[in-house]
Amino acid sequence: MPPTLQPLPSLDALNVVEQNAAERIPAEILIDIFTYIRPVYKCSRHRWIRSDTPSYKVALARFARLRLVSRFWNQTITPVIHSEAVISTLPIEALLKSLKFLDHGAEHIKSLILVDDTVFYNTGKPGISREAKELLAQSLSSKCSSSNIQTMECYGISHAFLKWAWIPKTLPNLPSTTKNLVLRRVSTPTLSHALISLGRSIQRLEVHSWYIPPELRYGPFHLPTEMPLLQDITLVNGSPSPMEIQKLFSRVGNTRKSASRHNFPLRSLTLKNVATIGVEETLSILRTNSIGKNIVSLFLEPPLFLQPPRQYWPTAYPIAIVKECPSLVKFSYLFPIKKDLFVHLPPTLRHLHLAIIFNQHRFPMSSGREDSLIGNAAGFAEAVEVRQYSLEKLQISTCHEYRQYRQSSSYRDSTTSGQHSALQEACDSAGVTLLWTEYEE
Repeated sequence: MPPTLQPLPSLDALNVVEQNAAERIPAEILIDIFTYIRPVYKCSRHRWIRSDTPSYKVALARFARLRLVSRFWNQTITPVIHSEAVISTLPIEALLKSLKFLDHGAEHIKSLILVDDTVFYNTGKPGISREAKELLAQSLSSKCSSSNIQTMECYGISHAFLKWAWIPKTLPNLPSTTKNLVLRRVSTPTLSHALISLGRSIQRLEVHSWYIPPELRYGPFHLPTEMPLLQDITLVNGSPSPMEIQKLFSRVGNTRKSASRHNFPLRSLTLKNVATIGVEETLSILRTNSIGKNIVSLFLEPPLFLQPPRQYWPTAYPIAIVKECPSLVKFSYLFPIKKDLFVHLPPTLRHLHLAIIFNQHRFPMSSGREDSLIGNAAGFAEAVEVRQYSLEKLQISTCHEYRQYRQSSSYRDSTTSGQHSALQEACDSAGVTLLWTEYEE
């Protein structure tokens, strides 16, 4: 008797099987996966070359197509898609287009990024139009009033914080939700307005290219009386006045006057290429409100020249720094060092980050920067013999020119090659991981 042929499953049945397979992953795990693979907006270090916004929005549109897999995926991925909102504030055509993102899912926004998409350093940039300012404020006020915005970022002319009343009128819920504030190419008045509104609630402050308008060089710099929750400060580039810098840090840290500050001392500090922060200014910061005694992470990259006067930082400077910071766990210092540095490292230190950088913009090879680090491997080895370290990692960032030098025949025949071996042996002896990484400006 011939076998009975079974009917093929219908397309509807196949769709059910596929849909069930897509929905077998628990929602909690699926959210974690979506969050991990979601495109995240990152500002290029060279914004005057091109804008990052178009490529980001293309990547986000591709990511959003995953909602078509099933109704379950659509429900699960929607909050992730809208967790970050990137709004182009200039030109106004870009503003009108990007505000459409707020039409759906604005209640899920956790990170609000306002980006000026015009050429970053173009002096012919159009001024802030009243229409654009009002349009942005109205849209945010009507669509984001209930959003749980935890991170606020502003790039260039963002139309935000133009006055102290901008937050109360536009996003009154922001002080109760925002933990992170990032400002790029920001003037002193704008920074003041932002901190007056958000300074008491933020935990992390990141300021790039802080400048003082010439007409306001001697104007007041208003701040809240304290910023009790602030635990992480990053200052990159810019030239704020020493008085403004000192006033900013006087509002954070650990003082006897405020119990709230005692509970939340500053834990992480980054000072990178700030033209007006020299040796004395940095030491003054660390001595203010016991900041140096409490920080566990310190990243320092001095500018090529100080302003004023135009001079290099002394190589003994990091020794003075570590003496002010007895609780350091991670210390990054991207500048020449002295051999004695290794003797003065705090016993709590676990991650030491140094650098070898020489080029036409920083230091020529003849300046001895490589000798000040690699040549002092003996200093590290000697220090290991006389004291107990908690150090787990020694990271050395190198520039492209140095990597080319290491690949040349002149390097193989030089004393530097042997010094590299001595440094590796010292690290092996101390149980320290030696990590070579690429320097990023």
